[in-house]
Formats: sequence, structure tokens, C-alpha cells
Amino acid sequence: MAFYKEIFNERGKSYNLAMEKWPKARDQERRIILDLIKPSKGDIIVDAPAGGGYLSEALYEAEAIPICVEPAKNFGDYIPPHFETHFTDIFCTPLESLSVDKVGSLAGLHHLTREQIQQFFDECFRIMKHGGKIAVADVLKGSDVAIFLNGPVDRWTETGHDGNFFEEGELSEYMRKSGFKNITENHEKFYWSFSKHDDLISFCHFLFGLKKAKTEELAPTLSETLGIVKADGSHLLKWSLIYAYAEK
Repeated sequence: MAFYKEIFNERGKSYNLAMEKWPKARDQERRIILDLIKPSKGDIIVDAPAGGGYLSEALYEAEAIPICVEPAKNFGDYIPPHFETHFTDIFCTPLESLSVDKVGSLAGLHHLTREQIQQFFDECFRIMKHGGKIAVADVLKGSDVAIFLNGPVDRWTETGHDGNFFEEGELSEYMRKSGFKNITENHEKFYWSFSKHDDLISFCHFLFGLKKAKTEELAPTLSETLGIVKADGSHLLKWSLIYAYAEK
């Protein structure tokens, strides 16, 4: 099984290229977690794993102070240099106890073991101030997204994909065990949006590093596994994640 560092040191550059070329494609996905975190001016907010800084860029635009924690150096090289960044495991950070206001984690936890996931929430509780907030988003076990990632993405990437996806209520249970309260969890469905069908296909090719996929395979697989919709001149790829929120 390939884990986070191995996967994203291999395909982080391709992932970041996709986000650079189509920066608004995942706006709906990011908006949901932002609505939970509610970043405001001066908030110190940890983004973990930060990837290329996609969530952190929105936090910065809201005048919050992002702290990026990213295990894969090749992935995190795209994080803006003016952001505080730590290249380390997200479940063992150098941050001081009671030093941050909020934590956000967007679709990266499924690359960890169950033990590491619990350690991550314990670490978030340690570094977070009293009254702080955490919001995480990840893949629902058995969902179309899970089937796509552990199916076609697993077959067509150099590293494979063996995601450790989440049952309903599982993220909430991790949070509860770490000491968080006022926990909510919802499975949210939304779209990745593109102006052209070819852009949608290319985005997925680069984002997931589908080097082994044949050109003629990818479009029908995306359509059959996830679903592609055309509406109001946009080409939309169906996507979904579990969003869990809690307070300290």
C-alpha cells in the first residue's frame, strides 16, 4: 500500500499543474469547508495536509493566517513562500500547544492508517486554543468517489490508490475520542465545474496522475463511474465528500 508521502512526492507536480490550469474547478468543494471553518481576519488556521496550498490560499484571501503542514516536499513546493510551512507528518507537528484557532483538512486523511488518523485528531486538539474549530472533509466508503479512486485511479497511476475511506459517523467518532464537542457530520454532493468537456478530462488526468490511462478510456469511465452533467454551458463532474466539524 502506498502512503501519502510516496504518492504525492510522485504525483504532486501533476496535481498542482491541474490546480494551476483550472483553479476554480473545485470551488464548491472548498466553499463547503470554508463555510464550516468561517475564517476571519487574524485567525491562525492550520491546513493539513496542505498539498500545494489550495485551501490555504482561500484562508489567506479571508485575511486569516494559514499555517501549512505538508508531509510531501514535492507536493508542498507549490505553497506560496509567504505562508508558514512545515514539511512534516500531520499527526506530529512542531506547533506549540494551544497556539492555533482553527484546523482545516481537505481530502487527505484517507492516505493515513487508522492509528495515524486518530493521532492527527489528538494533535489537532493539542495545538488548538480553547473554543477552536476543526473541519475535515474526506471520502465516504462505498461512494462513487471511493469506487473511482480505488478502481480506475488505482489501476492507472504509478503509485496505485488504496484509500482508507470512512464509514458514516467514523470521523465524528475520531473527533469525540480526541475530546472535541459539538460535532456535526454530513455527506455533501456537489460538482467540479469546467467550461469545456476536454478540460474536465484533462483536469482529472493531471490531478490524479493517470499516466496509464488510454485517452479513449478516461471520458467513458468518468461518465459511468461518477457522472458528467452539462448545465448552463458548463461541464460538471459529480463529486462528494463527508464533511465533519467540531469544537474544542
